[in-house]
Amino acid sequence: WNLSKVIPRKDLPRIYTMCLPVEESGGNANANGRELSMGLEDLYQSRRDVVEEVMKAPLRRLDNAISHLTDCVHLLRMHAKILEDIQSRYHKLLWMHRIQTFVGVSATTGLLSLCVFASAPMPVTGGILGVGALSIGALQYSNSRQLSNYGMELTNPDGLAGSFKRTHSREIG
Repeated sequence: WNLSKVIPRKDLPRIYTMCLPVEESGGNANANGRELSMGLEDLYQSRRDVVEEVMKAPLRRLDNAISHLTDCVHLLRMHAKILEDIQSRYHKLLWMHRIQTFVGVSATTGLLSLCVFASAPMPVTGGILGVGALSIGALQYSNSRQLSNYGMELTNPDGLAGSFKRTHSREIG
């Protein structure tokens, strides 16, 4: 509203008054004829301006297509950064779980090797094997459920918003 008070025609498109060019008959030599020819020259100039703007339309269309493509590339880059952040966070937890499983398997294998080397009774060796296998199985089950829940947490709207804030903190802050 304030802008319309400052610029009275802000919402109105420019209206060009023009005419089609006609060949001059050459008989207008009086002052009234000169004024008419000057007025016609203004109309001809308006026509030339409109034709010039119309001829620029393909360039504008190309410029708009390039601008749209640039916007799409920036949007794709934003999505790629967010996905990389989510993937790196998920893989960090995945590798932590793999290391836990490896440590569990290594500890069980080490204890079994110690039992075999020390000639421990078979029930002790079997007990260590059973406890180790159950522990590793429970750890693997717990880790897989935790990874599944973490993946759901990362991909829900709040998780995506958090990834966006982390990856684009400089742009939004």
